[in-house]
Amino acid sequence: MLPDNREATVTDTVGFIRKLPHDLVEAFKSTLEEVVYSDILLHVVDSSSTTAALQIEVVEEVLKELGAGEKPTILVFNKIDKTSEEQLTSLKEKFSKYNIIEISAKTGENLDELLQECTKTLPYKLKSFKVVIPYSDSSTVAYLHRNAKVEGEEYLEEGTLVKVQGDEEVYNKCKNYIVE
Repeated sequence: MLPDNREATVTDTVGFIRKLPHDLVEAFKSTLEEVVYSDILLHVVDSSSTTAALQIEVVEEVLKELGAGEKPTILVFNKIDKTSEEQLTSLKEKFSKYNIIEISAKTGENLDELLQECTKTLPYKLKSFKVVIPYSDSSTVAYLHRNAKVEGEEYLEEGTLVKVQGDEEVYNKCKNYIVE
């Protein structure tokens, strides 16, 4: 669940192993083909590796070959707890064209920042709207809390006024109750 209550599906593809034979890289391409259908790519790299830059370049090349080279991409430097400041600076300078987030999956450092960046980078945006849900339909209010970002609630005579940010599906489910 992203910070704005949108659900995201994360698919982990095969990593790249140093000095992988070319024919094995070709075999792994078929497992990577699903990236063409993704909304954003999180390119996670072990930033403590001495071959991190080479690994990034190899992945860039394969993504281009698959037709996914222009996908919105967040370059994620993992293991920052094990990476020298000089190494991080060098990688950030070399790959400055990317939106870069530095994390430590082990310690949890900056994972919230990564989720926020995913939320900002996802191509579709939330709609802001207000609905008045009759008290007899409290299940819709519960639905909004589970599936949208509720920015406020007010209890009126005719029902619950809810200020919402939701995607197209949420909007369509509530369109009969929209007031503004």
